[in-house]
Amino acid sequence: GDNLCTTKGVVSRIDVQPYPWPRGRDLSFMQLPVIQIDAAINPGNSGGPALADGGLEALGVAFMGLAEAQSIGFIIPAQVALHFLEDFRRHGAFTHFGHPPFQHQCLETEDMREYFRAGGRGGVRVSAVDPNVDSGLQVNDVVLSLFGELVGHDGKVFVQLGDGMSERVSLWYVFCDKFTGTTCDCMVLREGQ
Repeated sequence: GDNLCTTKGVVSRIDVQPYPWPRGRDLSFMQLPVIQIDAAINPGNSGGPALADGGLEALGVAFMGLAEAQSIGFIIPAQVALHFLEDFRRHGAFTHFGHPPFQHQCLETEDMREYFRAGGRGGVRVSAVDPNVDSGLQVNDVVLSLFGELVGHDGKVFVQLGDGMSERVSLWYVFCDKFTGTTCDCMVLREGQ
């Protein structure tokens, strides 16, 4: 449009969610960080900067709103936008965001944790392994940590937000700033060991 549009909102939460990718790109499995705000982002208003209080720091890019809800918008965090740009700078093309080389099942019940001998250690069960990646993982392994971050029974990790604050988000978060070919430091419990 020809007009400048601004809105003001408060960060409601930080999460990891699937992004709506362009048609023809089969990335529907991909989950990346989002910042949810309590301000509407209407069709045609996405793509602009989302600024922190005071307007001197960009938090990310206005992304999308929810059609079925009022005053709920999402921002692509700066780290995701910067990763895309760095990937393009390094490779001359977008090569994808990092993602877990496995699918997982949360171990949220005591019976499940006992069966896999996970006890109070945290972790998620590997339910499938990406056959295109030489990860060394096996079905029924229990992933306890990724890149040094402990994984909870609910599949979440702690993320530092600054100012001493942290948030628990999906384990996908620790992969989002990794580039294709990055080696993952992973602690695994296999058959109780």
